[in-house]
Amino acid sequence: PQTEREAWTFSVPSIAPSGGRILVFSDDDKLKKKTDWFTRTGAKGRVEVRNNIVVWLDPRISAADDAKYRRALNGIR
Repeated sequence: PQTEREAWTFSVPSIAPSGGRILVFSDDDKLKKKTDWFTRTGAKGRVEVRNNIVVWLDPRISAADDAKYRRALNGIR
């Protein structure tokens, strides 16, 4: 479901054109619906949640790049 207020797709050079998505939600209910959707559909990759932001990372992203994205997300207040 397209419940997010804003969404961006980005690519990572090592696996371009894939990379990930950044989704911003206006409320917790919509965020929960989207994260539940990721679970129900069996979406491959890593889903990180911080406040009202969800970041989906392609499963082919290296562990080092994955850690960088998680640190960046956790730095958001």
